[in-house]
Amino acid sequence: MKKFILSAIVAICTIPLYADDNPKKDEDKYAIVLITTDKPLRDTRSRSAIGSPVSAYLDTDMGTIEVAFDVPEGLATASIVNAFGQTVYQYTCNSEIEWLIYLPLPADEGCYTLKIVTSEAEYEGSFTL
Repeated sequence: MKKFILSAIVAICTIPLYADDNPKKDEDKYAIVLITTDKPLRDTRSRSAIGSPVSAYLDTDMGTIEVAFDVPEGLATASIVNAFGQTVYQYTCNSEIEWLIYLPLPADEGCYTLKIVTSEAEYEGSFTL
């Protein structure tokens, strides 16, 4: 019985050593803070229990921006706008069906704005490459 308890303690103590070797870390994934800029949110249906109706993450490792629609808001247009106000990339989807989209990162370094326009609200967040 003592050998079993001792081996269990050793096994439990070595778990943190192997947990740090996780190959997929989110060091290169940063949240883009989105604020509502125009229309108030009217729909209360949500795919998540907590959080904003729309969330966005900048993933420099994969070269994408991940946009998640936690509240289905119908037709949505996501745009990446550079510092000069020019639209670098634009994508339109139905957030009722396609609730997770990936936008490519711009090729040039600089300051950009992510704009998401839906029938329910408009969201905007800034990021820098």
